[in-house]
Amino acid sequence: MAQPFNRYPQIQGLQVIDPGELYASFVAAGLRTDQFWGLANSISCPVGMEPGSAWFVVKRSVANSLSVNSYIDLEWVHENSGSTPTRFNNYVLYRNIAIGLDAGNDAPRLLEFRDKRQVLSLSAIDAEYNVRQTHRFGHSGTTDLFYTDTLNAGSPWTWQGMFEAAWNTLPAAIRGTAPTLAYSPASQPENFRFHGSSWEAIREILDATHSVLCYNPFTDTFTVQRVGATQSGLSSALSALVQSGRLMQPLNAASGLGLANAPQKVRFYFPYRIEDDAQFLVESEAGNYVVDPYYTIDKNTSISGAETGTILHYRTKFIAELDPAENVTNATALNTLADEMVALIAAKINDVADNRDDTYMGIVTSIVPGSEVREMVWRDYGDADGCVTELLTTPRETFLRSEPLTSLIVPRTRVEIVALDGVDKTGDFYEGGLLQWDSNLNTLVSLGSCWILDLNE
Repeated sequence: MAQPFNRYPQIQGLQVIDPGELYASFVAAGLRTDQFWGLANSISCPVGMEPGSAWFVVKRSVANSLSVNSYIDLEWVHENSGSTPTRFNNYVLYRNIAIGLDAGNDAPRLLEFRDKRQVLSLSAIDAEYNVRQTHRFGHSGTTDLFYTDTLNAGSPWTWQGMFEAAWNTLPAAIRGTAPTLAYSPASQPENFRFHGSSWEAIREILDATHSVLCYNPFTDTFTVQRVGATQSGLSSALSALVQSGRLMQPLNAASGLGLANAPQKVRFYFPYRIEDDAQFLVESEAGNYVVDPYYTIDKNTSISGAETGTILHYRTKFIAELDPAENVTNATALNTLADEMVALIAAKINDVADNRDDTYMGIVTSIVPGSEVREMVWRDYGDADGCVTELLTTPRETFLRSEPLTSLIVPRTRVEIVALDGVDKTGDFYEGGLLQWDSNLNTLVSLGSCWILDLNE
């Protein structure tokens, strides 16, 4: 569909090649076109941790004039920009590929730029937050749950505080201010150990709070939005685009495919936190902490067509508080949370409006990726569409990703205690002793020496 919008993307004010004209010349010369056709010229921006890419075809002389190790602003002159082009901020040159056969200064090159998430991912962290003590001899109640060196100046970390601390390990010059979490669970974070990528640590915190990182390439800022929540301003922006006649291709997917896509239930896994004074992690016939480390809640999705007995597992880091009698003390709060989360999951699976790819004339700047918009693509391939913006909404797969069901509980240790009999033991025996906490003396007392056999092998 031909339309009157301009085709003028620029790199630091330098013009790019019209891919339509390049395509025609390559076809005439019998050269392959798959390297660039349907890819350049375009700028994409997805939600999440992966960087967006910008693909352009340029002359070799333009490619050689760019600063390869500097942040570059990409620009697009279009119908709404007036004399000032729309600017996409802080991209870095990621790839420079020769296409065609010509080696002169006018020879075409395919360039890939990536937004600053590419650089932010090159970061490291070595920190632990609210790591629970495994044995707390003589400690009382819930006042000393965590190792001191994993606290925030003596107090437990909050979700926002932990997120900001991880964020501040990113490169300072480009990270910007840490965004505010869209949702913080009522229970405090617990047992977060980060030794490696800061970017992956941030991803883990966002997954734990049911949120997603969103980058705005126009303002060069990040926000955090709760997955599945209503995206602020989206409805009115879409209505304005439709009313102005800019909607070109509404491509809504078919609805009602519950049998193939929807579970009957979602099972939420909440790790136990033991609130027993000086409690060991032991195995019992009651099926306690080590045998069954998760408290689970099943919730119906109520999606038509779902097969009876199908269950989506969803492991959380929201804590189930467990008292000495093995009762979950915050069961009501967790049930409320499960109701809220299953509604969001079911809405995304079952909502036909969220499975579409709409195309709008020109460069749309009123919408950016967020809780409902999975990705924005601004492009001009040199085809009949001209300069357009594609809007892709959040797919259900955003929710169906779930971490493996690994336990947060300390592994069991199995040993055999044998009294000293005056004969040296061989093999896996080693000499040790038994200690017991005496609450009257407020100290550990010895129960005598013994032989200890490791049974874990």
